[in-house]
Parts: sequence; C-alpha cells; structure tokens
Amino acid sequence: MTGLQLGDTVFGRNEELSSLKECYRRSVSGKTEFAFISGHAGIGKSFLAYEFGKHVIMSGGVFLAGKFDQLQQGKPFSALAAAFNGHCGMLMRNSELREVVASKLRSSLGREVYYLTKIIPTLNDILGSEQSDETFYDDGCVDAQRRLQYLLCQFVEVLSSSSTAPLTLFLDDLQWADSASIAAVTQLLCSTGSSTKQKQFFFVGCHREGIIDSAHPVWELVCNAELLGVPFTSLNLDSMAEDTLNAMVSETLCVLPRLTRTLSNIIYRKTKGNPLFVSQLMLSLNKKNLLFPSLNRRRWEWDNEKIMSQKLPDDVAVFFTQSIADLPSNVRISLFRISCFGASVEIAFVKTFEIALEMRGLCDNLDIAVDEETITLLTSRTDEEILNTRPMTDTTMIIAMKFLAKLEFGMNQTKPRSVPFVTQKIIELSLAKGMSPMSPIGFVYLGGFMSKLGDFTSGYRYVKLALSLLDKVGRECAGEVICIATQVKIFVEPIQSALEHHNDGYAASMVTGDIFNALLNTILKNSCVHVAGVKLQTMREEYKKSEMLAKENNHSIFLVQIKQVQRDVLRLIGSDEEVTIPVEEKLIASNNSVLKTFCFRKAYISFMFRSYDDAKEYVSKFFDCHENAWASLMVTHIYNALYTGLISFWVARKSRARDAQYQYWIARGNESKLTLKRWVQSSPWTFENKWYLLEAEESFSQSDYVAAKLLYKQAISSAKLHKFVHEEALAYELAAYFHLELGEMEQSMEYFLAAHGRYNEWGAFGKCNSLFEFVKSSFSPASIESDVAP
Repeated sequence: MTGLQLGDTVFGRNEELSSLKECYRRSVSGKTEFAFISGHAGIGKSFLAYEFGKHVIMSGGVFLAGKFDQLQQGKPFSALAAAFNGHCGMLMRNSELREVVASKLRSSLGREVYYLTKIIPTLNDILGSEQSDETFYDDGCVDAQRRLQYLLCQFVEVLSSSSTAPLTLFLDDLQWADSASIAAVTQLLCSTGSSTKQKQFFFVGCHREGIIDSAHPVWELVCNAELLGVPFTSLNLDSMAEDTLNAMVSETLCVLPRLTRTLSNIIYRKTKGNPLFVSQLMLSLNKKNLLFPSLNRRRWEWDNEKIMSQKLPDDVAVFFTQSIADLPSNVRISLFRISCFGASVEIAFVKTFEIALEMRGLCDNLDIAVDEETITLLTSRTDEEILNTRPMTDTTMIIAMKFLAKLEFGMNQTKPRSVPFVTQKIIELSLAKGMSPMSPIGFVYLGGFMSKLGDFTSGYRYVKLALSLLDKVGRECAGEVICIATQVKIFVEPIQSALEHHNDGYAASMVTGDIFNALLNTILKNSCVHVAGVKLQTMREEYKKSEMLAKENNHSIFLVQIKQVQRDVLRLIGSDEEVTIPVEEKLIASNNSVLKTFCFRKAYISFMFRSYDDAKEYVSKFFDCHENAWASLMVTHIYNALYTGLISFWVARKSRARDAQYQYWIARGNESKLTLKRWVQSSPWTFENKWYLLEAEESFSQSDYVAAKLLYKQAISSAKLHKFVHEEALAYELAAYFHLELGEMEQSMEYFLAAHGRYNEWGAFGKCNSLFEFVKSSFSPASIESDVAP
C-alpha cells in the first residue's frame, strides 16, 4: 500500500442528487428549469455537480463545465469560453457532428462567427482557417460584450439543434462570475423558456454561501427568473452527519463501520463534518503516520490519542493555509507568485513567467485624486481650445479609454468615492494624447462630481463641454453622457426643461444597444416629471412605459423601483388599481438602494396623507439606511431633501418638549434646509419655493409664528411663479394647518380651499378626497364651502 487513496463516492447527498436528476428530467422534457447548489467552502458543491454530470453523460447528454476565477472577474465570459472550448475539442473527434455544427454556424452567424473564435480558440479547428482572417473584421462595436453575449447564445442554439443529446452547462464558483456571463446565461434560460422549439438546455451553477447579495449579477438572474416564471431548484448543502462521515471513513479505509466509529467521532469533532476538511485531514494524518497501513493485520490502523491531541483550526481555509506554511520557502514563494494569475494556470505560461521574473520594473501607481494640477490644466484652457484638441490615434490608448469609461460608470454606483480617480485619468489622457470617443465620459462625470461638491459653475461648464464633444468624437457614449449631463443641468436650469433631454438620451442609448442607460434615462425623466409637477395622469402613463421597458429587458431592480413610485401615483390619483411587486420583499431585505427607495416612498406617501406615525417610522428607517450615493447629483436627491426635511420639522413640532429628541429632529430638518439653500443659489427657479417652505416649517416648529406666516406666503408665491402646481398645493395645505393651530379658522379654511383646488388641478383626486374628509372633521358644517366637496 503506497498511501491513503480517497474514493469518488458521494456520501450523504442522495436526496440532493435525486432533486437535480428530477429537475434535469423536467428541463430536457421541454420545461425550462435550472438549479443552484450553494454551501460553505469545502462542503462538496462541485463534487455533487460532477456526480450529477456522470448521470447526464450516462443518459446520453452532453455535460459542459466551466469555473469562474476570482482573479479573472475582469475577463468577461471566461468560464463560458472554457466550457465551450473543451466541448469543441471533443467535437473534433466526431467528424460528422463537427461538419454539421460548422455548417450551421456559418449559415446562422456568417462572418460574425470570427468573434467567437477570439474567445473559443478550438472553434477555429472546426470552422477552418478562413475564419481566422482578420481582414474583414472590425472591433469598433459599440457594445462588444452584448455582441458576444448574443453570439454565445446563438452558439448554444446551434449545438442544441445539431444533436438530439440534451446540453447541460455547469458553471462553478458563481460568486466570482462577471455580469456579462450571467447576462448570457439569463438570455439562454429566457430564450429557451419562451421559444416554442425544444432546445433541451439545462443550467446548473454552484456558489459559495454568504457572498451572493443583491448587487451581484446572480441575484438579478434569480429575480428575472421569478418575474418570468422560470422555475429553479435551490439546493443548500450542509455538513455531513456523523453517521454519514463514518460511512465515508469506513469505505475509504475498507474497514467495518463499527471499527471506524471512534476515529470518525474524533474526525467529526475536529472538522464538524465539512467533507473537504475531512478528506484533507485524513490525508494529513496519513502523512504524519497517525493513520497508517498495518502489514501484520492487513488493514488501516490509527492512534486515537495522538489524533485527539492534534490542534486544528476551526476553518478549512486556515487548515490549508497552515499546510502551505509547512512547505519549503522557495515552494511557498512560487505558489504565491503563480496564485496571482488565478486558481489554475497553464505550464507554458509558468515557463514564460519565469523568464519575465528577471524584469523587475513595475508600473507607477495611478494618481488617485482629482488634484489641483488637473483642474488648473482645464481652467487654463478655453472651451474652444479643449474642443479643438486633436483626436486620439493610438489604438492601445483608445482601448484603455474604453476600459476606463466602463469602470467610471460602474464605480459611480458602487464606489462613488473612487470616481474622481478614474475621471482624472480620462481627462489627463484626453488632453495629453487626444480626444477619443470616450473622452466625453470623463468631462461629464467631472461635471457631476464638481456639482455635488457645490461648484455648479464649473460642473455646468464641464457637462456642456461633454455634450459638445459628442459632436466632435462621435456619439458612441451619448446615452450615458446625456443622462449624467441632464442630472447636472436640473440643478442649474429650470427642471421643466430637462424632460426632452432625457428623451434624447433614451434615443441615443437605444441606437447603440445600451439598454441600461436607456432605462436610466427613462426612469430619471419620470423622476423629473414628478418634481416638475406634471399632471399625475401623464405621470401614470409615463411610468407604465418605463415598466414595460424594464419588463422587456428583465431588469428587476429598476422594475421594483418603478412600481414603488407607481403605487404612490395611483394612491394620489385615487385609483383602486392594484400594484403587485412579486420580488419586492426579497430585494428590500438585501438591496440597500431598493430599501432606501421603499422607506422614502412610504415616508412620502404617509406625509402626503398625514399619517404621522408611519411618516416618522419610515423616515427614521430611511435615515438608518447606509449611504450608497452616486458620485454625481441626481433628481431623487431633491425630493429626498425636501420631504425628509418637512417630516423632520413635523416630528419636532409634535414632540412639544424641547428635549434631545426635539433637537435631533430640528437638526435633521436643518440638514435638508441647508442642502436646498446651496441649490437655491444655483437655480432659484427650481429650489426657491422648496427652501421657503422648509424655512416656514422650521419657524412653525420653533414657535416663530410671525416669520412662519411670511415664509408660507413666499413659498406659495414662488411655487406659483415657477409653475410647480403640486408644491403650490402643498404650501397652501401646510399653511392651512399652521393657521388652524393658531385658531385662525377663516384663514385656514381659505388655504384649505386653495390647496384643494391646486391638488385637483394636478390630478390628485385621492388627495382631494382625503383633504375634504379632514376639513369636514375639523370645521363646522356651516363653515365648509360647497366647492371643497369632492
């Protein structure tokens, strides 16, 4: 006996394996399904998946496997490409099937199949050398990832239709998956689910427990599947039970279970039943000669006491780390260097890397701030000089700019504090190396960043430069640029003028296939419509269009946020129409952005219908949500500031006692007031009436009634002048409550009547009814004018 040999039997997973087989059976019978396997590291997820793969192959199916790598997340489609690359190698052994696949690929994809060969090299062997000629191909596609996503899906369709064998795709370590790969899987599942033609495609994925959150692409796949009614099986693997572990030890050592019980008990206590930990511990015990073959007794033996005395960490990862630490130092150094390139690497690369190690030069660190030098560089040049900067011609630099542009947008949502670093690099390269089609991205985000810092003069200048640059360098990124530029413009120009800009941004996005920015332009336009006070029935129709676009493109998070606003609009209108949001609870529980929107919408509608307790509860929850703001200002910040301020002053006024709670709510209201004051200086048209209203509510809360009376009148006058009928109604209503509190019934009634009329003009018939009921309960019947009735 040369050493301990671990078998390939799956222990304690019969139920999960049966579930996978049954899910697979339904899927290949025509009903699209997929499956997820989750669990902690070392729990046996991959082992179970490959055991299932044996069943697929033995039943006549094709099992493709790929694995995502934490260090390859920036390389789209890496796991998919590896899976298909391996399959193409297998196809080379079947000449008849190879010719069928080649013929169908040429027929359905034509010259576009070339782009598949760039990520699936063995496809060249199937198609022949003519597909390798780059003469007729152009890499200037606006969205190369979307093109590859489409081509990969077409490739799967060709594979499925070329053979009667069902096709199963297994992707491991989904926690490291890139969004492009998951989008491709989503499209495969959705297309197979909606197609009348049976494709016999099944997907199974593994991911580590506790890493997939609402910001992860896999979460969006799950949400989209639920929205589209595509069923899936989710298997969560636990550690092995002690009896199962004993069966594993017994079979591995070829010793009766009753004889291995004591050893199994020790191993269970040390590993808590983690399968990988168990197997690695047994190998380690064998290596240390604590688990050894006895030639005299012709079976494995062990030393219970010595094994019990072994000090082991609780975590399998720590155990592996300690095992590596026992290796010679030169081996550890080599492992460290090679690990920087991913979970696996080809030996040819290692040999090349050995030669490259002789070169010790490293790239300088990027300058990570929008420093004074960059700003000085821009301020020293006129707009005309910047616009006349020569075009960028360096191909490598153009590719780098495309990478930086994609990084800019992603960071704007996920790591807003890092956006200035990328912005600076784009602008520096544009001014030094020439303007590229991505240069407007840098200028527009600089404008957004400067505006958020309060420098609206500079911010406005840079977004206008970005828009002008589109005419110079092309409109490849026009949808994104117009979207961000418009959000800056609404803090400088009248907000009513922004609506058409977002229409232009939507159209520009759709032309380039940029669905995300098309949706974003549409949703932000709707938010502008809301703040601008457009009639509610028009808002209702606009949100319906946005809902359809989000549904068509399976964007569940946008869809939920759209429906949350729809719910409020319908209540204001007084409609009985139900708004159902199937995945809302799940997203609220895990997505901070959706949670913040939910809390704000609840606080807003509670305030509008004067539900004090609910307004206080939800605005408190809104404040408790951790900040994940974008790097640039957004229209949603306007309503957030206004209504959280109004509710804060309302709560402060209700508290009566000038205690710590009162001071807290006054401070919260003042934060909103000061924010609006900064914006008033940039755009009096949009923000003056809102600031006056907050000032009035603060004065009311502090019992400064003389100041409050004047400020309410100024808020009403400013809202009317700047055509915000909904905020004119609100100012009238809050002034009416103020005078009612002072016992000035006639003035209060006058303001209630005016508020009712403006709400009616806005189309808020539900609010009108609510206001009428309040007035009816607060005034004597004789004092209620007939024209206040609904």
